[in-house]
Amino acid sequence: MIEPSGPQVSWKAIESDAAVVSAEGAELAQVVEIAGDRTADIFNGLVILFGPLDRKRYVPAERVTGIWPRRVQVDLTASELDVLRPYDEPVVERLLPMAQSGGDDLLRRYCAELEIEPEPRVLEALVFAYWLEYTAYQLRAHLDRRSQPTWIEGNIELVAHAAERFTKRGPGDRAPSTPTA
Repeated sequence: MIEPSGPQVSWKAIESDAAVVSAEGAELAQVVEIAGDRTADIFNGLVILFGPLDRKRYVPAERVTGIWPRRVQVDLTASELDVLRPYDEPVVERLLPMAQSGGDDLLRRYCAELEIEPEPRVLEALVFAYWLEYTAYQLRAHLDRRSQPTWIEGNIELVAHAAERFTKRGPGDRAPSTPTA
């Protein structure tokens, strides 16, 4: 087990492959990604793997109890970690990078069918339109979403910050890099 050395640090200092330590003190997984927006200083949670053949799983930020560069302590037991939901990237992290690069072949063909120029700024606007519809559907279909702070942070606040940056740019401005975790 990796013992914490030194004082706790900001979520932004978590190193890739940091050990995830359960409430019982056992090292059970590794951090593969940090879900959040560094620019807006929003920490949503951790994306972890138990092993190379495992699927990515998501640990909400409110379950993290201690942070050191090479170790993250959580308040979840081994059995609770084992049943965590799979990680599904927020729409802003999944679609904006593709939009900002001008889209892939499928998206460019789709734009050609609609006679829309696949310019990054147009594609970004379509991503935000999609996000608005997706969020409205989620809130209508899953009333419990309104009481899930992690879902709100990852699917509303994170995207709202990206949209705010998008709207502040002028027509010829280059797209900033997407939030990295």
